[in-house]
Amino acid sequence: MRTKVFRIIAFLLGSLFILHGVFIAIVGEPTGNSGVGTVITSVGLGSIFIFYAVTGYSSIYKYFKDRTVK
Repeated sequence: MRTKVFRIIAFLLGSLFILHGVFIAIVGEPTGNSGVGTVITSVGLGSIFIFYAVTGYSSIYKYFKDRTVK
């Protein structure tokens, strides 16, 4: 039950980060910069959170290690 709640929260956080990155990419930062670093960081963090929510693995390395070595 606890891990299910964590995975739901991780999915929501990941979606929020990705939406933030897309919004900054379209609109730009309030300071006038293009915000490329912000976009890369937000989308990267969001994809990590969504990866955990979907697979249950917190590490991409562990995920592929368990998938290939059987």
